[in-house]
Amino acid sequence: FAISAGNLLFPNINRALTNLEIHREEGQRQSSLYFKNAAFRWINTAIVMTLLEVRRFIKTKFNL
Repeated sequence: FAISAGNLLFPNINRALTNLEIHREEGQRQSSLYFKNAAFRWINTAIVMTLLEVRRFIKTKFNL
């Protein structure tokens, strides 16, 4: 759920942040949007999945 929610919400936040930046051409703005969205989605997925695995490991290891 957390991954999906982040991936749905961030593009809107990203658009607002990118509109605050100065870009001379539309292509630069689009590149900025693409890079930030791709980086956020990768980090969001990697971090959440890692935390879930750590949680599962701790539960298994310590019988919690």
